[in-house]
Amino acid sequence: MAATSTADEICKYAYEGNLASLRFKLDGNKELATKKDTSGRTPLHWAASGGRTDVAEYLLSLDIPVDERDETQWTPLIIASSAGRVQIVHDLIACGAQVNAVNSTGQSSLHYAASKGWMEICEMLIKNGVDIDCVDSLGHTPLHRAASKGN
Repeated sequence: MAATSTADEICKYAYEGNLASLRFKLDGNKELATKKDTSGRTPLHWAASGGRTDVAEYLLSLDIPVDERDETQWTPLIIASSAGRVQIVHDLIACGAQVNAVNSTGQSSLHYAASKGWMEICEMLIKNGVDIDCVDSLGHTPLHRAASKGN
C-alpha cells in the first residue's frame, strides 16, 4: 500500500505543479517517476493533464518512458493533445512519443485535438506523421470528430 500511496502523492505533485516537492521525492529515486497511481497513470500523465510544462520537462529530463498507458490506454500525448497543452505536446513528440498511439476506444491524439479545435496541435501531429485517416472503434476519423464538433 505504501508504494501506491507514494505513487498517488507524486502524481498529485505533478498535477498540481508542485515541482519542488516532486524533485525532493524523486531525488535519488528516479524509478518513482514511472510509478503508476491507482488509476494507472504516471506523473507524466498528470503533468500533461494539468498543463504543468515545467513538471513535464523535468520528468522528461529523467529519460523516462513517454508512452506509458493508463487503465483506458491513454498516453501522456493523448492527454496533452486533448487538453490543448501545446508545449507539452511538442516536448513529448521531441522525446519520441508515438503520435499514432490510440486509447481503448481507438482514438488518437489527432481525434481529440481535431474535435476540440486545437489547430496548432493538429498541425504538429500531422507534421510528425500522425495517421490522418485513423478510424476509431465507432468508425470515425479525426475529420469526422472535428466536423461533429463544428471544427
